[in-house]
Order: sequence, then C-alpha cells, then structure tokens
Amino acid sequence: MPARDDRPVRAVVFDLYDTVVFVDPVRRERHQEELARQLGMTTRAFLSHWQATSAASNRGEIGPTEDRFREVMARAGVAHADPARLAEAEHAFLRTAATPIAGMDTLLAELRSAGIRLGLLSNCSASATHTLEAACPVDAFDAVALSCEAGLVKPDPRFFLRLCDRLGVEPSATLYIADGVGGELEAADDLGMRTVRAAYANRDGTAPSTTMTAPSVDALARILNSLPG
Repeated sequence: MPARDDRPVRAVVFDLYDTVVFVDPVRRERHQEELARQLGMTTRAFLSHWQATSAASNRGEIGPTEDRFREVMARAGVAHADPARLAEAEHAFLRTAATPIAGMDTLLAELRSAGIRLGLLSNCSASATHTLEAACPVDAFDAVALSCEAGLVKPDPRFFLRLCDRLGVEPSATLYIADGVGGELEAADDLGMRTVRAAYANRDGTAPSTTMTAPSVDALARILNSLPG
C-alpha cells in the first residue's frame, strides 16, 4: 500500500472515459462494424485507419468528426461514402452509448461542497463534446481541458500544468484520478500530484507504485474522504 501523504488536497482532477463516463464496449463494437459496412471495408481495416488518425484528431490537427472520416476515406481510397452521414452516426452513438458512471454525480457534489476545486482532463477528439452533453456533468467542474482544444495530449506535463494553472492550484495540492492509459498516471506522479487508478471500468491501466487503486466508485469515495484537506 502506498505510504500516507499528509499534504492537503485543494483540487481533484478526473480523466473522462472510464473514469467519469463509460461507453458500452459491445455497442461500440457493433457501431464500428456498421461504420465499416457503410465504408465498404472490413471492421479490421476501418479500425486500422481510424486509429491511425487518432493522435492527430486528439491534438486538434483534424477538426470536426466529418473531417476525420474524410481522412479515413482518403487513406482507404473510398469515395462513395458520405462523411457527414458517418459523422452524425458517430455523434448519435456517443449520445446514446456513453453513460455517467453510477455514483459519480454524488461524489462530485460532495467534493464541491467540501470546497475542493474540480477539473476534467481528457485526451479526446472533437466528437467528445457529444459525450459531455449526454453523460458528463460538465457544470460540476471548475475547469475542463480537452486535448483537441488545447493542442496538447497526456502524458505531456504541460497539459496537466495548464489545467492546474486554470484551477489556481499547484500540482502538489492536486489529486489526479484516471484509468491509467498511456502513461497518464506516471506523468501526474512525476509532477508531484497524488494519483488514484480508477479500476472500476477499465482494469488494464498502469500506474506507479505510489498510486492508490479504486476498484469501485465507493472505494474511490473512501479514498477521497481519507485525504487531508
């Protein structure tokens, strides 16, 4: 178990996917199969092209979802599909398949009542706005930082520091909660943040040895209630 850290916590920053909201993987798989069908390619080929555009999309170098589908079509040599229609299908999927993780709204409200500053930090494409509208209590957060708007992605330390600056707190007074994809918890730890791995939706993330683990939202609440304030 990580050693107790008695520094006061002034802010809590959350990752978005698999931390605050959840997207049903079975529905996602079916959705991807349908997109591939409309593009006239195998699901495997579609995912290869889609993932190849992920980094640029997350950095905001590819803007609207429609433009991302245009890029996928160009890479695949597809001319017959309608990128606007594909984009709307993606947005509709996110509006219906993304759901708030049970208990998160109560937890956020309790943190706000305790005077804790709240931030949201996400690597995401422009389509994430539909997830936010459908499933995330954006108004609960004092600052929201999306990589597609910032032009920075985790684990870049500048992305974390920029959000800390907006929250008016030092990294040492901040707790970061995430599922642990792509070195994000390691990056936060390197900056002096305390970290918690949210293992209630994605159990495959990684974290440094100093990171606490929350296998459920109730466990996360207990961790937060035990922190010095």
